[in-house]
Amino acid sequence: MDPEVLVEETDVVGRLHGMGMAVQVLRDAVREGVAPVIGCTGHDPAQLPGILGWGKITRALRDRMVPSGWKARGVRGQALTTSADGSVSVVVAAGDENTGRLGDSPTTRSAKGPATKDAVAWNQRSFAEISADFAKAAPDRSTARTWALLYFIDEEEDEVRVELSLPTHIRENGFVAEWHERIILPAVELSTPPSAPHDELEDEHEETVPVHRRSAG
Repeated sequence: MDPEVLVEETDVVGRLHGMGMAVQVLRDAVREGVAPVIGCTGHDPAQLPGILGWGKITRALRDRMVPSGWKARGVRGQALTTSADGSVSVVVAAGDENTGRLGDSPTTRSAKGPATKDAVAWNQRSFAEISADFAKAAPDRSTARTWALLYFIDEEEDEVRVELSLPTHIRENGFVAEWHERIILPAVELSTPPSAPHDELEDEHEETVPVHRRSAG
């Protein structure tokens, strides 16, 4: 089954608002998190950009969401940012070149472990089993649906493509490949600095320092 894809601004804003999120918060978290990735060179370990992107975007997202009641959680190595009511969790993951584009659905750029497999299975089950027994089925974990904040750095286009998508299938090789819903956000321009977290949450303003890309030579 093809996923539902939201790309029109009013649809995206409304859907995110219903989950307690905002477009600019997600985009700024990605923009801030990828800045150190762009600074990597060929002398950095090959694994570093992926680790930096995942870790720094996760931190930037939590910096923005926790003050509004969300919680930073870790489940078997999976870094979750979970809504105050426990209905939504977000994980950060690098996607392939189809991320943030209409057409072919994206896949994750790396295989995922048992915690992600369990979360995807729980997402899938949640659509078929909404009942009084739903919470009892897995008393050791949250009943939240786990969404993936996917990002793809396209240096040729000088942008990061971003989407928030709900995974419902993981291949035997561990790559997430199917989605129930995809919420496509406007691409993040690499040359634009992020807003400070409290700017979005409290409508305050302070000077931000632009992030400049470092030569890869």
